[in-house]
Amino acid sequence: MKIKLSDIASIAEIIAAIALVISLVFVGVQLQDNTKATKSASAIAASSGIAQWYMHMGHNGESAVIFRDFIANPDLLTPEEQHRGVLLLHSAMWGFQNNYYLVKEGTLEQRIQDSISQSIIIIKDTPGWKHYWLQRRSTFLPEYQRYVDELMTSDVSHNATKLFKNNDEAQP
Repeated sequence: MKIKLSDIASIAEIIAAIALVISLVFVGVQLQDNTKATKSASAIAASSGIAQWYMHMGHNGESAVIFRDFIANPDLLTPEEQHRGVLLLHSAMWGFQNNYYLVKEGTLEQRIQDSISQSIIIIKDTPGWKHYWLQRRSTFLPEYQRYVDELMTSDVSHNATKLFKNNDEAQP
């Protein structure tokens, strides 16, 4: 039996088609794994950034006191302390804005953003937050400004006044 060149070409085309399908399946699996890895890395980065901010605040008593007093009533602070309070809050808010955009890109899950947003909701009714947002709102991208404004006007509220009272003020 003599094999024709056209028969060999047909068999080669079938093998090439099967190889193409297998490689596309492989690429699809790899892409899916890469997407999961990217989302995991984004979630870790979001959590780590916030954790570092809290660790700084926990390890630096002066910063923690200034932040607490700034949130409670910035008018009782010196101009330098007010500025430091704004900087402390601003560093957290830049991280929050970054996380907001990661959600919009699809690399961070919405539920993580919702959890992070609770930090704003907790302080949204405090004098320090209002002072900060009035002063620094324009430094954020317009979409994020609108997002934070929506959080501020939401019905969800926490009574953060007790959380941020100075120890001297809290005692009768």
